[in-house]
Amino acid sequence: MQSIKKLFRNIYYEEDIYTLATYTNGQWNYELENVPKTINNVRHGQTAVVIGNGLDRLTFNLKNLKNRKLQTYGCNALYRDFSPDFLVSVGSEMCDEIARSGYCNNHVVYAYASEIVRQPKKFHLIPQNPTWNAGSLAAYLACFDGHTKVYLLGFDGNDTPGYSNNIYNDTPGYYSVHEDQNDLYWSLTMTHVFKTYLFVDFVLVNSTGRGYMPKAWQSVPNLRRISFNELVLECDL
Repeated sequence: MQSIKKLFRNIYYEEDIYTLATYTNGQWNYELENVPKTINNVRHGQTAVVIGNGLDRLTFNLKNLKNRKLQTYGCNALYRDFSPDFLVSVGSEMCDEIARSGYCNNHVVYAYASEIVRQPKKFHLIPQNPTWNAGSLAAYLACFDGHTKVYLLGFDGNDTPGYSNNIYNDTPGYYSVHEDQNDLYWSLTMTHVFKTYLFVDFVLVNSTGRGYMPKAWQSVPNLRRISFNELVLECDL
């Protein structure tokens, strides 16, 4: 698993990415391209909401989050139904869909370095270029932007064998609802984010406040759980 350093936007200026690799005379040769910082995020408050695509969030009205005190970070096909302040897209099929839709023209969409090279001027580079899942990347970016409280909405995981817990199952870019999904890698990358940004108060939000939590998260000191109703109260939605 790739690791990240505790980094923040206000001290991030540029990054080199590999654009081409060739193997000649028994060694690899790489071409580099410098990617400058393309976003100067003006934070509105210290609080962010990261929106995953677990089924439980269907019972929460995302329009409640259109609040000037909050910044929102979303994942992949969320853009079909809701426009977060920042969207993370992973996978060529999903990136192609978003690029074709024109969404990138008026919204900030983050992607891997490979997509920056493949589709210039469409996407923004994810700092440090960890090639993780969209949920963990969105949570990381909220911390990277300096938020000290990060709510995780729709981070349900997959605790049922033979079932994929995602709102967008059976749509382009997603698995079948009956695809057996393992959330181990997702839980490990999220745990890495929790530990890297220990000063951040992470809040897992679901309909009851008692939903599934991966075992790796249960001893994380800066993570707690609340219900949707408690989110409304805490954020004055």
